[in-house]
Amino acid sequence: LSNLNVVRHVRVVNNLDFEQITTAQMYKGTYLYKTVFAGVLDGNGMTFKNLNINTDDVQLENFGLFAQVGISSKTSTLQTVVKNLNLSLRTYKSSDSSRAGVLAGTIVNSNIINVKIDGGNTGDSQVIIGARNMAGALAGLIYADSNGGNKVYLFDIDVSNVAVESSYGSLGGEITNDSKDVSQGFYNKFSIKNVETNETV
Repeated sequence: LSNLNVVRHVRVVNNLDFEQITTAQMYKGTYLYKTVFAGVLDGNGMTFKNLNINTDDVQLENFGLFAQVGISSKTSTLQTVVKNLNLSLRTYKSSDSSRAGVLAGTIVNSNIINVKIDGGNTGDSQVIIGARNMAGALAGLIYADSNGGNKVYLFDIDVSNVAVESSYGSLGGEITNDSKDVSQGFYNKFSIKNVETNETV
């Protein structure tokens, strides 16, 4: 997944239960939350349930299930797609990260389609997503860079039972397609149904 020169196409064929696994566990010499995913992730309507998105590392630049989804158009013209995926949280723990979200710390040049995030699988009322600066339910930072005309598209995104906290502000509901203004590129808890979003909203 970390080789940006290879297009990855992953299709999930079963529900996956992560109750006994956390992102703090190393797999093949690395951590999933340090991975950049580029390519297509088709959840096929399946659920990643009992997700424990946790780390003991501090002051990470990006933190989530993945560090980043999508890549800069300076690296590749690839448009990453994540679709038809349900993410059911059990725990979320991050210490002082700069950008934090459930799917990724940062999403760039990607299509996110029919993704549902639910924090109601904890026994508590909701899961708290926290960061030092940019925190969001889907991602802490979402943007499309201006090189090559790439855009970010969000369709059918639904978030429930999730609260977002940021120690030093930078909470909000804006998305930007202009890399000159990424300070406004964070995205808070939101729900969008059948809406194409390719500009600041």
